[in-house]
Amino acid sequence: MISVDDEKEKEIRKYAQEVYGGKKGSLSEFISQAVTNYILSIKKEYERKAAHKRLIERMKKGLDIGYTGYKTRSELYEHRLKDSAGQ
Repeated sequence: MISVDDEKEKEIRKYAQEVYGGKKGSLSEFISQAVTNYILSIKKEYERKAAHKRLIERMKKGLDIGYTGYKTRSELYEHRLKDSAGQ
C-alpha cells in the first residue's frame, strides 16, 4: 500500500483518466508506468555519473603515446636548431 496526500491522489487520478480514458486498471497502469519511467531515469543518471567518473580517471591517468616531451622551452629550441642544422 502506498500513501499519498489527497492533492497528489486527485492529480494522479486526473492524469490516469486523461491518458488511459478511465478504463478498468487505468490508475494501476498509470502508476506502474510512472514508476518504471522514474526507475529508468535514475538508472540513466547513475550510468551517466559512472561514465563521467571513468572519463575523469582516464584523464588523470593520461594516454601513453610514447612521447616524453621537452622539459624546458630551451630543450625544444635546441632540438629544432639541431634538426635545421642537419638538413
